[in-house]
Amino acid sequence: MYINETKFLSTMMKRGLSHIEFVISFVLFIGFVLFAFVFFNPLQSQRTLKSSMDYAWIEVSQETQEKLDTYSVYIFSASGDVALDISDVHNSYNASVEDVDGNIIETYTNDMGLANFDSTGNKFFRIKYSLALPKGDKVINGPVLADGEYSISSSTSEKIYFESLLLKLNDTYFSDYDVLKQKINLPNRVDFGFVVKFGDIDVLAVNEIPEGVEVLSRSDRIDVIRNSGKRERAELRVLVW
Repeated sequence: MYINETKFLSTMMKRGLSHIEFVISFVLFIGFVLFAFVFFNPLQSQRTLKSSMDYAWIEVSQETQEKLDTYSVYIFSASGDVALDISDVHNSYNASVEDVDGNIIETYTNDMGLANFDSTGNKFFRIKYSLALPKGDKVINGPVLADGEYSISSSTSEKIYFESLLLKLNDTYFSDYDVLKQKINLPNRVDFGFVVKFGDIDVLAVNEIPEGVEVLSRSDRIDVIRNSGKRERAELRVLVW
């Protein structure tokens, strides 16, 4: 049988090209599937949110905690307004004073770092010092107690949350969110927020969350030093989406 050689070669070349086109198309399809799996895989998304949650929780905690030094002090005989100078305390720290029952006594910290307060009716006091405590609204100037006029029975040091720092972070969240997010080192497509629930007030720092997005949250009960100087329990919740 006679076969046209040119036609035969042409047919074979077309078949060969069809096979190559099929292979290329298949490779492109597999590449697209792998791309979609990597970037749209829900498991990958959950891992990203989980690591972002860890970063956000650590950063919120670090930004809203500060060192608190507490001294238990017994005053022997002084009465009325007094000023206390504890040598171990840096003069940049502000003070908050409470009596033995935990009642807050109005306190003023002057420029030398002296804790000024009214000692009338009490002998035993707890004096708290921290950079995050307020200076005091009312100016009080009492005589400085000499070393023999008081004694320190104990002292403690801890890192604790402060209402003043929580409110400061709340302001930064709404005024400079992009810088704060960058500091936390979150991916561009991930956002965060936090909520603090006190008995009388809520600190809410959460931007609008789009419908349908996955949200992870973590919450814990924390001790907070209120602006009044009182220690109070609160709930801290951090969210990422």
